[in-house]
Amino acid sequence: HGHDKNGRRELPEAELLRKFRVSLTGFTLIELVITILLVGILVLAGSQIVISTIQSLVFVSNKARADSVASDIIDSMIKGVGLTKGLRFSRNITAIYDNSRIIFTNQDNQNIEYRLTDENNIKWYINSSFQGYLPYYATQTSGINLAGKNNKLFTYYNASGSEITSPVADVRRVEINLIVRTGSGNFSDWQGYSEQSSSVAVKKFQ
Repeated sequence: HGHDKNGRRELPEAELLRKFRVSLTGFTLIELVITILLVGILVLAGSQIVISTIQSLVFVSNKARADSVASDIIDSMIKGVGLTKGLRFSRNITAIYDNSRIIFTNQDNQNIEYRLTDENNIKWYINSSFQGYLPYYATQTSGINLAGKNNKLFTYYNASGSEITSPVADVRRVEINLIVRTGSGNFSDWQGYSEQSSSVAVKKFQ
């Protein structure tokens, strides 16, 4: 058995308590440092996971928005808006301008125009009268950037499948290639990006 500082023998219970206190005192600082390090690592890893999760959720939301806008714009161009018939019901192409503007006559003998503007909007007209923006439910596509792939929203092909820019009377197929971005469109900026394409045959009516 141990003895106290006056040389008296300690009781077993007192000796065990003293040893426990010495052990506790000796390891508290080490344990504290290790605990702090572990907590720091967990917090850092956890914060990165949280940030990545939030970024992914925001990106998915913006991606879905971009996909929806792109799909609705192309759908409106091909099928038409409301009772106004679109490219699927065209009789002939009337005019084409630098791959960002098209005018055609539909089966109701209306002159329809779709125009991609420098303000990141697509406007549509009936007989030169402005009707609104595409998609049809938007006054303007605020926060959305629109562009044609390789600066070509519309690409025109003749009966043999060759790309042409004139004459408009030879156009037999119109291809639409639309890029929609929210903000920069980059995942690193938490933004969405969508690239969609479709084409429609242009029937020749005499």
